[in-house]
Amino acid sequence: MMKELNIAVVGATGNLGRELLTLLEEETLFKVKEISLVASGENSEEESSLTFKDKDHLITALKDADFSHTDVAFLAVPQAVAKEAEEKLKNTTAKVIDASAALKDAPLMVKGVTDLATKAQNTMARIANPLTTQLVTLLKPLQAKTEVKTIVSSTYQATSGAGRRGMDELFRQSTTMLGGAGAEAVPAEVHPVQIGFNAIPLVGDAVNEQTSEEIRVTEEVKNILGDDVVVNMTAVRIPTFVGYAQAVTLYTADKIEAETARQIFTGLAGVFVIDDIAKGEVSTPFGAAETAYTYVSRVRNNADGSLSFWVVSDNLRAGAACQMVDIAGLLLS
Repeated sequence: MMKELNIAVVGATGNLGRELLTLLEEETLFKVKEISLVASGENSEEESSLTFKDKDHLITALKDADFSHTDVAFLAVPQAVAKEAEEKLKNTTAKVIDASAALKDAPLMVKGVTDLATKAQNTMARIANPLTTQLVTLLKPLQAKTEVKTIVSSTYQATSGAGRRGMDELFRQSTTMLGGAGAEAVPAEVHPVQIGFNAIPLVGDAVNEQTSEEIRVTEEVKNILGDDVVVNMTAVRIPTFVGYAQAVTLYTADKIEAETARQIFTGLAGVFVIDDIAKGEVSTPFGAAETAYTYVSRVRNNADGSLSFWVVSDNLRAGAACQMVDIAGLLLS
């Protein structure tokens, strides 16, 4: 019999919050007894209610939220807001799952990779960046074969990673330009420059010669795979709405044959290999959208013996919402 739980979604009006509500309606791991929808700042004034299971639920501002009867709280908000929510949750018995990396003392979770460590903690957890989840899901089993020395990754990240306003800016710029207006008709406000029909190698804030996104993923990958692993990453925002992809080249102590890697990837739960370029069969962000799976293509060896591959998944559903719901199940088991 499934447990009945009181659930709070902090950031319910955002991209990830809405994806969580969609997933929670399916009730695969537990039954939602009561749902609390929480927003913060200006978002709390955008909408007064949201529909969950065919019933309208009022949205509460974070400053007014009461978590005293909450069993699980999902923090689908930026770091500053997550820290504010953490303060309000501090003296409750709620299990807390954070998507922002604000809860630095909580264990880092990737389903199928860090399950035992997460379950042992049994109080709170933070999910990894969707890029990290893609990487370590594939590389952890390869690491059992040989030492992973260097990872070189170029990422291709949808505008949903910049929130609803990021997606809206792409839509407005693209439709305006297709209508015949110039790019300057919709100036960039969310992204550093125009995102419509463009690609921007700047995701997050600039930190010396890196960005905060690149630093976060690098730290998370090293946290899971080991500090000796070298991670070289370039994060790029592309003009799509959903889906994170990476073109990865891997340097290992011993050569991993492409066919061996392909077989390992095929055997992983939730991973599908689509890899026949002669037939045009490759994975794409569009094909991964609204699914809970990770897709791998272009698995191949290079002349220097390194291994390259392409990986893609829905950053909101597979990369975040599914991870958060799964970890809730682990913390409650």
